[in-house]
Amino acid sequence: LPWGLGLGALVALGGFAWEVRRLWRREVVPLRLGALVWLTPDDGYLPEGKGEAVFPAHFFRQDVKHAVRARCRPQRAPVRNGGKVLAAVVPSEPGWCRVIDEELARTLGWVR
Repeated sequence: LPWGLGLGALVALGGFAWEVRRLWRREVVPLRLGALVWLTPDDGYLPEGKGEAVFPAHFFRQDVKHAVRARCRPQRAPVRNGGKVLAAVVPSEPGWCRVIDEELARTLGWVR
């Protein structure tokens, strides 16, 4: 019985560490390593809702249009420039972007 409890605790700790690593890679790595771009939503507006929203968008780099899927957090005001929003391109998945909200930009010192 003690071996079973120890093994169960070890498996639970490993699962917790795996989820923390996955969350870190999803939320923080794009901000550290990704390219910041001005993203234009394809529908012309950001989706509203209570959960995390995923929407089609595009950005231009060196006069080439790149289509991406973008994620934005609910109830957060994104950093805007007209109809565009600031986003970080995920380096490991270039077809995905994360929209940067004003609170996060202030925390990182990007906006005064």
